[in-house]
Amino acid sequence: MEQVKKEYAGKITFETYDLDNPEHVKVADQFGIRSIPTLIFVNKDGVTVNTLIGSQPKELIVENVEKTLK
Repeated sequence: MEQVKKEYAGKITFETYDLDNPEHVKVADQFGIRSIPTLIFVNKDGVTVNTLIGSQPKELIVENVEKTLK
């Protein structure tokens, strides 16, 4: 994930939430997060493009980042 963040720096925003932090629980509830890790791809219009649950290969993450940027 860190590689993808570096490759797409300035093109897309990555946010990480610690769900052990009570302040972040609202985000988990908002998106229905029940498993960690969960990657949610939201486009510039605020529409969820895709959700990936569990550990994923870099290629799949990049594919979803590209879809989100379109």
